[in-house]
Amino acid sequence: MAVGRAFGGGRSCVVGGIVLALRAALLVGVTAGATPVEKSNQLSFGDVLDILDQSDHGNNWEASVDFLRREGSPRTTCRSRGLCKCFSKLTRRAFCCDCLGGPCFPGDSTVLTPSGVVSLDRLSVGDLVLAGDDDKVAIWSPVVAWLDRRPHVEAQYLTLATSAGPRLTLSSSHVLLGGQGPRLASKFAGEVKAGDVVVAMGEEGAVEPSPFGDGSARPLSPANVTEVIPVIKKGAYVPLTKSGTIFVDGVLASCYASVTHDLAHAALSPIRWAPEWAVGGQREGTMPFVSLLKWVARWVVPRHLRAPKDTSVTVIVPAEGRMSPLATMSGILDGLGAAVQLMVTSV
Repeated sequence: MAVGRAFGGGRSCVVGGIVLALRAALLVGVTAGATPVEKSNQLSFGDVLDILDQSDHGNNWEASVDFLRREGSPRTTCRSRGLCKCFSKLTRRAFCCDCLGGPCFPGDSTVLTPSGVVSLDRLSVGDLVLAGDDDKVAIWSPVVAWLDRRPHVEAQYLTLATSAGPRLTLSSSHVLLGGQGPRLASKFAGEVKAGDVVVAMGEEGAVEPSPFGDGSARPLSPANVTEVIPVIKKGAYVPLTKSGTIFVDGVLASCYASVTHDLAHAALSPIRWAPEWAVGGQREGTMPFVSLLKWVARWVVPRHLRAPKDTSVTVIVPAEGRMSPLATMSGILDGLGAAVQLMVTSV
């Protein structure tokens, strides 16, 4: 019935339907070789029909396909940059995305340093940034590494407006820290709704702590989320601090994604205490050790401790730019090598 609704009657529509079906089948086959993209995020023939049926163009499939081609950057631009093309069902926009990795914070998000506000695309390893501890107290914490740093990709993010004023933008799989109890509780951004409590820097919020540790840290103030807005932004940045927490856009967040804060904090403790052994000369991209941990987490971490799959973004892998299984295996081997090096140096 969905095929009939999408393509209608007539010989031209039948031919067009066959062409679109072959195109979708080809994209599915290509995407299958580009793991570790989540299976639910791959383009399937059913996804194509859903997009066409639910688009503003109704059942006019030709106009709908034109809509997909027209929105965002041209496919040739994505391919020339070595990126995939994604379609957001929430924002109704197409954009160039990373084929293998998910985002966390966009490049224009900001952090607070002792010398003032700095955007993530200008932040450096070694900088002190405002963070928080388990008792909801503001502290300064150094950036020890980049878990992920991809300046050129675009991604779908969620902007969380708060009653205190700040608006945090992050990916749905990233961990947000807040709660009404005396200690911090973690929650995936994709599960946050209006009314949830976060820790934010408002007009009457915390006084910044001293970078010299003279005891001037102050308790932080809770704030309510008032609205959740999907947006498309450029850049994917994940700074790792010694504390594992960081204030981004004036709201306290974890440095981790995909799994709960405590689990990720324990798993990445070697990176926080000996980043030079795991990071090496990495300047951009996802840290191989992180890629390895995410791959392992899919198989050993219980589902309730992992971020829910985001099915609101359809990932299209262009044939010319598809990642081969050998490329994926190379990334895993890099992560294994970093893990072995950590174990050897710790003996």
